[in-house]
Amino acid sequence: MRRAAVLLAALAGCGGDPAAADLQRRAGLPAPIVLVVIDSLRADHTSLHGYARDTTPYLAELAQGAFLFERAYTTASGSRPAVASLLSSRLPEGHGCEGREGRLADSVVTLPEVLADAGWDTRAVVANANLAPVFGLAQGFVGYQWVPGPPGTSCAGAENLKPAVHDTLARMRAPPFLLFLQYADLREPWFPHAGHDWDPHYAGTFDGTAASLDPWRERRPSPPNRQRAIDLYDGEIAFVDEELRGQLRPLADSGLLDACWLVITSSHGEGLWDHRLLGHAAEVFEPQIRVPLLLRPPGGLPAPRRVSEVISLLDVAPTLIELVGLPAGPGFQGRSWAPFLLGRGPAPERPVFVDQQLDDVSLAAAIDGRRKLIADVRADRLVYYDLVTNPDEREELAQDLQLDPVPPALALRDVLQQALASARAARPADDRVAPEAVPSDVRVQLQAPGEAVGGP
Repeated sequence: MRRAAVLLAALAGCGGDPAAADLQRRAGLPAPIVLVVIDSLRADHTSLHGYARDTTPYLAELAQGAFLFERAYTTASGSRPAVASLLSSRLPEGHGCEGREGRLADSVVTLPEVLADAGWDTRAVVANANLAPVFGLAQGFVGYQWVPGPPGTSCAGAENLKPAVHDTLARMRAPPFLLFLQYADLREPWFPHAGHDWDPHYAGTFDGTAASLDPWRERRPSPPNRQRAIDLYDGEIAFVDEELRGQLRPLADSGLLDACWLVITSSHGEGLWDHRLLGHAAEVFEPQIRVPLLLRPPGGLPAPRRVSEVISLLDVAPTLIELVGLPAGPGFQGRSWAPFLLGRGPAPERPVFVDQQLDDVSLAAAIDGRRKLIADVRADRLVYYDLVTNPDEREELAQDLQLDPVPPALALRDVLQQALASARAARPADDRVAPEAVPSDVRVQLQAPGEAVGGP
């Protein structure tokens, strides 16, 4: 941290010109990176995207000086494959870290590895047992700490992460550094939090535990009980938002948070019976795969900038690497948005892809502007949605390609098949972890109530 003042002075010396030119001069400097992932956070339940409740005032505050991507998509509706994609810039079909035994192979190059090879300090604190080191996601990190959750849960709460985050900040060397933080409070069980309970007088049976939710995972409960589940979910969002503010305060007080490239996103969203299911990893509708994404440059923008183009989390790693002046890692499948963000070129234009594999679920999706195609591989079914005329993805308004093979959907099918085939060709062979190799403390967390249903 002692070189913080030097970095801040260098960044401050870039000022004086219009915002775009100033941002261009900041690019290429080894400014630190802070990457925050809030597991299971759906975009439409945040204050960033017009939600009726002010669930994320801190994120909204940060967004005032940031690029805010209105249509950001994850690559999977499960945490382990999605985070592996975020770090490796590969689709799940290309990195293999999917399913219950998936691990990120050592041969897959990741964002932290690229930065570590360039001399950066790279550290992580994660709350989800699905991201425990045994699954290969620690590669490239000088320090990687998985914090187990309390007995009976699969994940540590944000309050449990405080000591680990504090310790990590104390150990972190002077810039440049990568700090990766992952929070998992939005995974069940959901607890009411003082000051963040939207209905403290609720007297029903939905208490946020797996026991209360399990009977209703595949059928919608009564309106009051469904609303209680949403209340608890929203309360967890507000709680994490508040905790994040507090845990980043040491960086903010030192000036380093303002000097970094700050990225906040989610691994995936969460179904709240918007269609058939509660949870994630078994559907690829918008609530499960559309995630918040904000990128705040060093010094912030003079005004928030909303970006309407479709972006994939595959693009985060190559974008950050170019922004700090390093070459992209080999095998990256995403595209850098750095030229667009710096005003030097257009936004990348191509579809984004989703690839979700777990147990008997085998789903893929392609989104290209207003067009969306969902492929249920095992059911041999392709369904096409127009997200402008059918934003809720209602089945009766969709088109089954076996009954109505419309040309736009067929074209999107071909693009999806090509993308998955290309990713598959680069897939490593050593992408499985033997069950007996999983440490007992990780295994206990993964067998917690509710975890087997939600999946990795």
